[in-house]
Amino acid sequence: MKMDNGNDKYDKVLGILRKAEPVLTAADEIAGKVLKTISRESKHRTDLSEVLDFIFGWTYNVWVRRSFMAAAAVLVIVFIIQQGVILNQINQISRQINASEWDASAVSTRYLSKSILLFKFKSSLLPPGKKDISDKKVEDLLKSIDNLKNEYKDLQEMIEKDPELKKLIEKKLSEIDGNKIKL
Repeated sequence: MKMDNGNDKYDKVLGILRKAEPVLTAADEIAGKVLKTISRESKHRTDLSEVLDFIFGWTYNVWVRRSFMAAAAVLVIVFIIQQGVILNQINQISRQINASEWDASAVSTRYLSKSILLFKFKSSLLPPGKKDISDKKVEDLLKSIDNLKNEYKDLQEMIEKDPELKKLIEKKLSEIDGNKIKL
């Protein structure tokens, strides 16, 4: 019976506690604090969203997005055209370099002197009995190349100034080329 008595007391205490409401001494203050806390959190969130809307609000306009897409397309087209022009210029420069390799007037003296020096070093590797090239011969060769270049420039200027001479030379060159083919 003791058990029943303990259970009865327990049930009575639980019943009394369930029926009893908590006593709030400052209910208005507690409600105010809760409302302030909630409003602070909502203000903080709205401030961030307002800032983001202010910064990126222009993206909601359809005409702005379309104009940026058009500007991006124009920039891509300009970039492609620019790359094409650059590649074309590189090809032209490459063709000029290849053409100048065969032009006697375009060969620099410095290049020739380096080539001749290499030839001199190679000549020292020749078997005995072969003659070496002297420095005087190299200098004479360089001088004659310079003279030839100057005379070639003068001759070219004379031909360009006189149209009849130009026609005559072109005729003779075409005859020479025709004779080469027949051989």
